[in-house]
Amino acid sequence: MDDSANWSSGISGPGSLFLAGMGVAFVIFCTRRLWFRQVALARGLMTEAVCVETFVTEEWDFDSNMTKTTRHMILAFRTRDGAEIRLDRTIGAHVVGDVVPVRYLPEHPERAAVATRGAGVESVGYGCGVALGLVFACLGLFFAAVGFGF
Repeated sequence: MDDSANWSSGISGPGSLFLAGMGVAFVIFCTRRLWFRQVALARGLMTEAVCVETFVTEEWDFDSNMTKTTRHMILAFRTRDGAEIRLDRTIGAHVVGDVVPVRYLPEHPERAAVATRGAGVESVGYGCGVALGLVFACLGLFFAAVGFGF
């Protein structure tokens, strides 16, 4: 029996449907995050958050065989009804004590969006995530169609 036939049937069958499903799930995740961000920026209440903490996390990246360093900022603000909200953001270069404008929806203050000019990078990242998810979904569906004989 030819080993290449077994390999292609594994990639073209149910495994490809799983790949397509994961791509669709990623598209939904990124689209929801992007939508909440855009709605918060368009209709959200404006307030000022204060950077109360910064820290760095390190994680080993096996693909590049290097350590990946991520800088986090904890932003704190109070909603109009007095609730204190803390956000962990990795986009931006703020230091402790910096005042950062944010917009939030009263029903979801934990999904507040940083309202500075450079914060649009986050939207670009979600847009790229949608594109990547669509690629995986399309590839999965293509291999499924080939595997199931369509």
